[in-house]
Order: sequence, then C-alpha cells, then structure tokens
Amino acid sequence: MESSQLPLGIVLFAVLFSIEGAAGYPSNLADYPITPLGIVSPTPNSCYTADTATFSHMEVTGCTEQPCSINSSYTYEIAAWITPGHSTNSMQYRITFDAGTAEHSFGTLSLTKAYYAGSLYRISREVEFPYSLNGKTGEVRVLLFEWSGLYHASRCFQVTVNGP
Repeated sequence: MESSQLPLGIVLFAVLFSIEGAAGYPSNLADYPITPLGIVSPTPNSCYTADTATFSHMEVTGCTEQPCSINSSYTYEIAAWITPGHSTNSMQYRITFDAGTAEHSFGTLSLTKAYYAGSLYRISREVEFPYSLNGKTGEVRVLLFEWSGLYHASRCFQVTVNGP
C-alpha cells in the first residue's frame, strides 16, 4: 500500500464523522447565529415530589444559567437526561410556560420508544416561544409522565422571554 492511500475503513469513518458534524441546530431566523445546547445551572428543581426517575441534567439551546434568556419566534431544544425507575414504552413529554398571569402549553408529545429502568436517556424536543410571551418572566415546566399518573421526571427552570 502506498503511503498516500488510506485504508477504506478510515475513509468511511472520516466521511461519517464529517456528515454527523455538519448537522446544525435548527433556527427559523437564518440571520442570527445558532447557539449550542447548554447545561442549565443551577440544576432545575423538581416541580412535583413523585418523580420516579433519577434526573441527571437539563439542556436548553443557548442557556447555561437561570433565568434562561429566550427569544420569541426562535426554536429551542429542551432536553432532559434521566434514568427511569420503571421501564415503559408509553411516556408523555409535556412542556408548559407559566408566567403567573399567563400560561402557554407547548402540547404533549407521546413517546413510543422503549425506555428501560436503570438506563440513562436524553429525551428532547423543540419548541418555539410565541411572540405573545415577549417581556414575560416565568417558569418552564418539563414533565415526563404516563397517563396512569406516574411521573418519571418533572423539572422547572426560570426563563425571561425577549423579542426577536
């Protein structure tokens, strides 16, 4: 083998790594830079006392410290890292924003993947804060639960919503 040729396995690995690294974070305003996910500090508090999962940490696009500064009309990824205490394939993921005088629901997403007790998972979704929330300060509630009433994780963190 000549010194200028690389084994096929190395070339394929390099191509795969390049493609994976090329994926960016979504943004609906191309004129603004996209920021990476940050680990929210201090660790978000439990919203309820009946969590059955072990919570590791929360990631939010562009946020490393509470209160998170959120711009309306932007897309944000919110990811919870948990280790379920019970196996399930019917988890629900709900995100709400509560400003005291105004509450906004981002809806409930049904997760049908199998989640096994004792394994660490990163569970994420993307949300867009509507313009109507501009100037509001409040709490984002992230709930991972089952319709039976079992709460895997419930975490709350503070945000301030700004205009674009």
